[in-house]
Amino acid sequence: FFFQAEDGIRDSSVTGVQTCALPILCENKIAKLNLLNKPAPSIDAIDTKGVSIGLSDYKGKLIVIDFWATNCAPCIDEFPNLKAIYTDLKADGVEIIGISLDGDAALVDAFSSRYQLPWRMITTDASVEEFRKKYHVRKIPSLYVVNQSGDVVQYDIRGTDLRETLQKLLQK
Repeated sequence: FFFQAEDGIRDSSVTGVQTCALPILCENKIAKLNLLNKPAPSIDAIDTKGVSIGLSDYKGKLIVIDFWATNCAPCIDEFPNLKAIYTDLKADGVEIIGISLDGDAALVDAFSSRYQLPWRMITTDASVEEFRKKYHVRKIPSLYVVNQSGDVVQYDIRGTDLRETLQKLLQK
């Protein structure tokens, strides 16, 4: 039988071995895997408030990079978890950078206010497209964890798994 997975369609009917039937999605998965344990691709942009933001601003901190959009229900569903993580772990050195695919700073600011999202947001079209390519983002939500040394250590992780990962990384 075939079933839909986050990275494509997999067939486990004969051998139980999962294989990707959609080459472009498999290539993207491999590209994301190749980001692991390497310096995070740079992020330098202007946030929705008009202030410069970059990964270098968060040196020595754990960073969650969240690619999202205001019309993405799974993205919105993840916000309570992200807000709780931010509230509980910010003092320990966890930061979040939101990268909205909306392309409208006013919309993202209004949305952030409505949902009380306290972290900084980037939404400039040119920057966002560049970051999507660097991080191989084909679907949202797409979250990445960058450790205190600036290396990507996890991607596409959410919920309690994200919290547990961050807590383990804080203990190192």
